[in-house]
Amino acid sequence: YYNPAGLADTPGTAAGASLSLRTFRSYTLVDGYNSVLGLSDLTDSGLLSVPVFLGAVLKFGPRDATNVRQHALAAGSAITQSVDRELLDDDADLGRGIASTLEVRDTQEVRWFYVAYAFRPSNQVSLGVTAALSIYDREYRENWSQAIGLTNGGTMGTLVARDVRVDVSATSLALRFGASWRPDEWVQLSVMFQAPGIELFDSGRAFFQRVTADASMPEGSGFFRVNDEQLDVQATLPWELRVGSYFRLDPRLGVGLDLGLTGSEGSPNDPVFPLGQPVPLDGDRPAATYFPDSYWTDVIFDAAIGAEIQITEEIPLRFGTFFELSGLPAQMVGERTRYLPDRVDRLGVSAGFGVQGDRYDFGLGLGYVHGFGTGFRPVDPFGPGYVRTDVQSHEIHIFFSGVTGAATQLALDTYRAVTGSGFEQHEEVSEDALDHVDELHTEEELEERRAAEHETPQAQQLEDLPRWILDSLETEDEAEAPTDEQPEDYLHLLEEEPEASSDAPSALEADQPETVGTGDVEVE
Repeated sequence: YYNPAGLADTPGTAAGASLSLRTFRSYTLVDGYNSVLGLSDLTDSGLLSVPVFLGAVLKFGPRDATNVRQHALAAGSAITQSVDRELLDDDADLGRGIASTLEVRDTQEVRWFYVAYAFRPSNQVSLGVTAALSIYDREYRENWSQAIGLTNGGTMGTLVARDVRVDVSATSLALRFGASWRPDEWVQLSVMFQAPGIELFDSGRAFFQRVTADASMPEGSGFFRVNDEQLDVQATLPWELRVGSYFRLDPRLGVGLDLGLTGSEGSPNDPVFPLGQPVPLDGDRPAATYFPDSYWTDVIFDAAIGAEIQITEEIPLRFGTFFELSGLPAQMVGERTRYLPDRVDRLGVSAGFGVQGDRYDFGLGLGYVHGFGTGFRPVDPFGPGYVRTDVQSHEIHIFFSGVTGAATQLALDTYRAVTGSGFEQHEEVSEDALDHVDELHTEEELEERRAAEHETPQAQQLEDLPRWILDSLETEDEAEAPTDEQPEDYLHLLEEEPEASSDAPSALEADQPETVGTGDVEVE
């Protein structure tokens, strides 16, 4: 998914999957909601979000010096959920006749579909290229109401209600180029570059509505509505550069380091407009409270380091940590008239273990991510203006990953471990196993393997006989085939002195068996 060059290094055809189960998330925008009842935190918490990665790689072509096929084709998909947020606030003071309600739902998802090709010109160098289709979707919903002047008799003073619905989608094409170099068995260096995405399709629609009712002043009532069904949205896909390294410090200890840069989006003079245009103004304030009118970012830097400790040959322990710096510019301390996205840096740690075999590698782990930074909140419930405030987030993930070339291999190893059957025992190999998709053998290779697997004990015994006996057998093969009345018996050859060799063995002892079944050779 990240570096296509790694596909060429897989030992054979394989399938891979990664499942990240976000079991807990929390988000807090401190004093994020300013209502007629005062300031209150906007918080979000939830369970169960499931980003998924699926992929498969097909190896083909000649093998290199390390017995790895040189070409690889791959296809797969990945689903990532960058934002999944629900902000709710519902409060009332009946004594004062005041009620306030806010509901904001913001979901952003990116789906990737890709094909890749990788080539391994030598056992030290791998190259690869990926063509990826990125589909970005965002849904924003906002329902907001403020009621002032409620009385026990049901008389209403002033009611303000807002309804916002925004849907945007963009499809882009991205190309990734990767290379990997292994100067020695204990070190590997890799680099990946993603070119800026090319936007292919986009669509968007937005609905903004605000209703104001004032029972004491009918002329103070108002209505605002904008409904745009065809928006030219902007959803950029910036360039990306990643450099990685892996060091095998010890046969049981490996360390990996990953550094990344993500390109900027827009600029101060040419910002990105998510709706393709500024958010409409409802009087002197934006028609959506927490939807960005426009933004731009600097280059984003991130880094990760991880270690793998091999407890046994089959079970590794894995640990890692990472951080990611936000690319949003440092926000001004004073007021501003438009909303900006949060500027949040992230720090994470993870730990897990794996189960490895010749044909599979599964992993299970737990991760925690902490985000901290700044965001914006409205200055006044009804007026324009935003001021900066603090943001914190927490996430807990359980992730499962696995790569396998043959699912039956894991079942076979489990069976052996449970039953205690030895690994040295002879086992029949079926033709289905020989024809497994992990190896694209030629017909000649298959015939050689079938012959080797089905070789009879008789043939193995004959090969162990002296050369002068084998020559005699070949001569007699040309003679008439033996009948039931004249059983084939080659033991008399062992009782005769060969004429062509002076160092031939002497005759057998007298107690040598006299009768041998057809096609069998028994020597004591």
